[in-house]
Amino acid sequence: MKTTYSASWQEDGGAAVPGRLEVTPRAVAFTPAGGEEPHEVRLADVSVVRRQPSAVELELRAGDPVRIESVAASVFGAGIETMVARVETLHALRAEHGSFEEELRELRAAVQILPELTDVRCHEFGLVATDLMRRIVRHAHVEELEVYPVLERLPGGGPLVEAMLLDHRAIEEEACELVRIDRDDRACLMRAFHRLDALVTTHMAKEETIVFPLLDA
Repeated sequence: MKTTYSASWQEDGGAAVPGRLEVTPRAVAFTPAGGEEPHEVRLADVSVVRRQPSAVELELRAGDPVRIESVAASVFGAGIETMVARVETLHALRAEHGSFEEELRELRAAVQILPELTDVRCHEFGLVATDLMRRIVRHAHVEELEVYPVLERLPGGGPLVEAMLLDHRAIEEEACELVRIDRDDRACLMRAFHRLDALVTTHMAKEETIVFPLLDA
């Protein structure tokens, strides 16, 4: 059952229009009482949420700001703020996935010629690979703090979170092993990188195709 609120909608200092407000995980939708054209603001387009006791102001990335007045502003305002923060987090995580994938592609190319590289270049490969894996582990910790608790509350989310956490622990263990490897042991470096590459790539694919779409919806 959807919840709607009596509210007034005002854009860029114009006249306030009375009507009904609905907040969904994707957007804030307003239907004017007089039959005028409905308004909708996608949460992904909101840059700032300002909450007041009886009003919520939405700054948009493009377009006029919106002011929503209602006696229920404190209720739906908190929800809007939380969902906008979640959208921002998912956007940042997806952007990091893209960056990780690009860096992994470069390391895959480098690892193919690792036996032919000089000692200095081989040590550089180890440093770059280790730095990337440390950042991936930090990324995983953000997911555990900000994303997985939300996922766990969804129907069937508990087992999915457990599976994702198992992936994280496996990645962390392999990343720790990578740090311990002697930089002169090229064969061990190559094996460790290939294991991590497979774990990370598979895990990110699960998040992009299963986890993030569930949270989007």
